[in-house]
Amino acid sequence: MKKIILFAVLVCALAVVTIILFKKGPPRVSTASETNDVERVVTRLSTNPVAPVATKQPGLVRVTELSEDQKEDFAMVFAKRLKPAISNWCSAYSGHIPLTADSVTQDKFIERMGISPKFYDYAFVIDGMTLTVADKDGIAHVDYLNDPTQTKKLMDLPKGQPPVMALPVSKEEVSQMVEQDSGTHYADADIRMIPAGVSSALNGAVNVAIGGDAENFLSWDYSLVFGADGHLAYYLKK
Repeated sequence: MKKIILFAVLVCALAVVTIILFKKGPPRVSTASETNDVERVVTRLSTNPVAPVATKQPGLVRVTELSEDQKEDFAMVFAKRLKPAISNWCSAYSGHIPLTADSVTQDKFIERMGISPKFYDYAFVIDGMTLTVADKDGIAHVDYLNDPTQTKKLMDLPKGQPPVMALPVSKEEVSQMVEQDSGTHYADADIRMIPAGVSSALNGAVNVAIGGDAENFLSWDYSLVFGADGHLAYYLKK
């Protein structure tokens, strides 16, 4: 219910901004990255070492709460499944990520989410950035990255400067990266890229929605944000 309410609020907010900015032009197609960044920030406050956490989510286990046996299990899972998945993901987005596979080490692990070993989501914090790796039925993959120094600007309105319409990455580059990541080829029509500076203070960046129905706000397979430097500031895989 919390996620539905948050999405509804953000959709309404983005709709208002879009009407104001484009009342004399065609409507803007919003990307899910803007909404999901806020939803993730709200539900993952515990990934920020300085953020207060009022309540604990069901299924959330922090690294300090793990027993010695659980720590040994995590070390095995990290070496066997999580680390290879992180390395493969970093290879797919090589040159376009703000971290390296070597920087994601066991000591960066902060918490595990999930109520069953059949599906756990492991969260790591590297230089303030949150990276999570899903482990479902023994198969791991990176499903989330957030660089808050960049994504917090998505919720700020433009500061008066004209939006930068040039994109920091090309559609062809995005297609190649996502295909290596997922094993799925997406046609150009399935990759929707919108300059972030049109409706936010993250000028020079680009919102990317991949897959799904362009008319359905929640149907994408991947929601990405590349910063002005071409590095991923946000990544969410369904």
